[in-house]
Amino acid sequence: PASAGLTTEEAEEYSSIMSDIETYMEEVILSVLVGNSDVSTLNEIAGNLHSMNIDRALELKQAAYDRYMSKAA
Repeated sequence: PASAGLTTEEAEEYSSIMSDIETYMEEVILSVLVGNSDVSTLNEIAGNLHSMNIDRALELKQAAYDRYMSKAA
């Protein structure tokens, strides 16, 4: 939900992580579309996303959602 907001500190960390991930994914998608990469590299892509802290970004979003749900209950 839109009202499941991140704290200021979480938002800054999330933005930092996702900025790099979004740039990387744009490059990956373009590379696949023009034929320079193959979709068979999904394991490599997933590994790169993990090394770029996608798990931490998901933790931050989950924490915001959990706070939202605890208020709704």
